[in-house]
Amino acid sequence: KNKLWSNGKNNYSIPGRVYVTDSIKDSFTWTDYTYNLFPSFYDNPVVIPPVVEVDDSPPVHIEHALGSYKYKNGNDYWTTPNDTVTIDLRQRDVDSGNKHQYLRLTATGEDIRKRHDFYDGVTDINSVGTGYTSSYLSIDAAKRLENTTYGKVRWNVTPKRHGDAYDIRYYYEDENSNAIGYHDTYMNLKVDGVAPTHNAPSVSNTRYQNGNTYWVRPDDIFSVQMSSYEKLSGHYRSYMRLLGDGNDNRAYHQWNTSHTDYTIFNEGEYTEFVGGDSPYYGWTAKYKFDIKAKSNAHGRTFTIYTAYRDNVMNFRDYIDS
Repeated sequence: KNKLWSNGKNNYSIPGRVYVTDSIKDSFTWTDYTYNLFPSFYDNPVVIPPVVEVDDSPPVHIEHALGSYKYKNGNDYWTTPNDTVTIDLRQRDVDSGNKHQYLRLTATGEDIRKRHDFYDGVTDINSVGTGYTSSYLSIDAAKRLENTTYGKVRWNVTPKRHGDAYDIRYYYEDENSNAIGYHDTYMNLKVDGVAPTHNAPSVSNTRYQNGNTYWVRPDDIFSVQMSSYEKLSGHYRSYMRLLGDGNDNRAYHQWNTSHTDYTIFNEGEYTEFVGGDSPYYGWTAKYKFDIKAKSNAHGRTFTIYTAYRDNVMNFRDYIDS
């Protein structure tokens, strides 16, 4: 069957073919249809006519996904600069078939686009127009995963600048030039390359203070409130360490757990974590540890260190408070 596709405005012609029998040789052949047939040499020529099908429906969007991110919060997918993520887009066209898929990422002052052609190789990737590139984000590769009535492409994308946030859009076109235009996936690619900011901790429930030195007795319980600032991917863990005179006592609070939860991951020889609570959580996060000076701690001096990690694993190393 021969098909001639039309969108109702423009026709695309293709040659027909002729099925004929040879009465002398008792055989049949297919031959390209031309106008110089000679009926006297053939019996019963049968011409199979072209079939015209009308297609004015663009491909439809089936699904999308973002992979290799480091943290997800709703429709926000977080990663770090120079780490590659994958974006999968899947479309369908049951009529003339899929021809193009476009990926577009936009941010303030940024517009980056690439195109994949379904009639070319599985890793086909093409520039779109001029100016649709950026030094702050690159669309590095495309790989076709499906090419039936469904068309699926996996794109590799690398953001490069801390603090950027991109909308992700798709555009589909079929073989009959029906297109849907750019549509938003409502997935947002966000970039965080800086660890939380350290704020000086405060010490309370001690017996005596002399400048930045705080005095307690053995078996006393004192409190240290730590504080950090993180405006992008958010707080993940806050760490405390009491170090000195043979003591290395460490614990952390993980911010996606209960406000009173904490984990001790290094027991102290002379100090002990005995409680914890969070009085405030937002862009600024505060956590208070209750710490006991053990009965054998007389004469020992401990320095308080704090460290912080965000949700994409940027780490602010231990800082002497």
